[in-house]
Amino acid sequence: MDRGVSAAVSGLIAQTRAMETITNNLANINTPGYKKDQLRFKAVSPIWTNTGNQHPGDVNLNKLPAKPGVFLNYVPSEQTTKPGEALQATSLEPPLILSYEQYCKVAGTDTFMHQGTLKETSQPLDVALNGKGFFNIQTPNGNLYTRAGNFTRNAQGQLVTRDGNQVLGKNGQPIDINPQVAGQPGNVHFDNEGAVYVDGARVADLDIVDFKQPYRLEKKGQDLVAPADPEDTPTPVDKPDVHEGMLEQSNVSTVTEMTNMIETQRVFEAYQKVMQSYDETYSSVISDVGRSVT
Repeated sequence: MDRGVSAAVSGLIAQTRAMETITNNLANINTPGYKKDQLRFKAVSPIWTNTGNQHPGDVNLNKLPAKPGVFLNYVPSEQTTKPGEALQATSLEPPLILSYEQYCKVAGTDTFMHQGTLKETSQPLDVALNGKGFFNIQTPNGNLYTRAGNFTRNAQGQLVTRDGNQVLGKNGQPIDINPQVAGQPGNVHFDNEGAVYVDGARVADLDIVDFKQPYRLEKKGQDLVAPADPEDTPTPVDKPDVHEGMLEQSNVSTVTEMTNMIETQRVFEAYQKVMQSYDETYSSVISDVGRSVT
């Protein structure tokens, strides 16, 4: 594939990924505790090529000369030079050509962990965190963590997430919120530091933990996260700020995401025009080459 076309294709792929991320952000704008994602890009350049073959990939710029050109001698990858210095050839090989085309590549995804607004729901099992901290959740895949406090009660009388995962107390055990009197609905109350009361009796404390910042967390679904480094263990939050009958909203801004969507679409269209330009050029060359001159 032509290098110019390849560069344009890499841009199209990157912008498609960006659009998917923006769309997912907008789809979760009403998901409690959802945190915005944004792709991070990098330019992959340059490329070493030899006669007849291409070897694309990331290259250490410190091992390359300052200007592109044709070099008649082979330079081993372990040889280090500063930009602009002469390269010392060690063996004769087919000519190597150094090109500086820029290719776009997705380098990773950043998750913005800043606070979402708190919205009153008046639901007794809804809990919101203001400030740092995550609820500790027991799942089939081990302990995961969330900012989404839209809890409910399962058939066993335990406090669980909407997906049925158990909310853990500071003792590492599920929280039992069964009423003290059988047959009665029971009154569940959370205080500002995460203590859980049922019919006025303290039955547990929410296990609210935090991680070292800047956060290095990976999403496990829409509202659950886990540390990217398994050795990054959570630590208890001494004085969490818990709000009963409220939920933390998504930190996604509709205006910002719509603006990003328009910008991404325009960049995508620009790459399309580049590819169309190459296509027209090739069509012209094909039709003109070999035409007899009268």
